[in-house]
Amino acid sequence: QDFVTCLNTTVYVKNMVESFWLVRFRLLVFVAIFAPCASVRSTAVTDEWALDACVVLCDVPKFSNAMQPFKTLLQECDMKKFVFVDPGFRTGNVMKFQKQHYLGNEQIPVMEESDVAPGSVWAELGLSKYTALPIVANSPFLKEALEKASSNEPAKIIDGHCPLPLQSSIYKEVHRAMGNKTQFVSLPDWNSNPRVLDRHAVG
Repeated sequence: QDFVTCLNTTVYVKNMVESFWLVRFRLLVFVAIFAPCASVRSTAVTDEWALDACVVLCDVPKFSNAMQPFKTLLQECDMKKFVFVDPGFRTGNVMKFQKQHYLGNEQIPVMEESDVAPGSVWAELGLSKYTALPIVANSPFLKEALEKASSNEPAKIIDGHCPLPLQSSIYKEVHRAMGNKTQFVSLPDWNSNPRVLDRHAVG
């Protein structure tokens, strides 16, 4: 009887050990297979943002009334992935030209907004939530602020009628913020169609 009990115990322990190593082996195989898939998914999410995100300079949707000429190009963007750059988000004044306010990127807040002017192109396109950076378009921290707002390489950067004093210095900062596939969109005058430039042409 003691021999049978000992034998059964030995078999039980053997099965437990084999079961333990089998589970561990299966877990290692699962991790080895799943890890590359997770990496691919992460890259896909990044690429999705890079292709869909659009940045608008010098426009505040709450007061917007002059973006209609860009409507066709704006329809190529994902309405859930917009970043607006304008000091009016900080001051509430979009009519007065404003200079640099922040001394470093770490001071720039990333704001989540939802106000849209009724009857504006943003209301027509269904914009309901967006990210806002309360800085001037020629800020030396534009690129870093956009990265902080999760828009490292946007599909488009749109000049939403920036004031003339900014025009001479805006291209340098826009060029820094653009990726290789980013388009810079501007309106030369009210009687023409929007102009689309690649990074090379902007630089």
